[in-house]
Amino acid sequence: MRRFQGTRLRCAVGALLALLLYVSSYLALSRQGFAGCDACNAEGFYFFLPPEETTHWSVWWWRCRNHTLVGVYYPLIMLDNLIGTGRPVASEPIWQLS
Repeated sequence: MRRFQGTRLRCAVGALLALLLYVSSYLALSRQGFAGCDACNAEGFYFFLPPEETTHWSVWWWRCRNHTLVGVYYPLIMLDNLIGTGRPVASEPIWQLS
């Protein structure tokens, strides 16, 4: 019985640490994205700013990283917007517009 309680405690501490890492990484990345989009006068935010060069590879890599993080952090994005401290995710830029 005692061994089971120790395992339960370790699982609870591990889950709490994972949740803390999840929330803190979202806060760090999203606030960095807010600052970057403020500098560009963008309405929403990107986790990573779009690349300066628009080669196929750089656009594809940016798109994969940004959309993956939007999917991973979607519950926190919605919660952040619900309590009024967040921003909506920006739509993808028009790459070939001059």
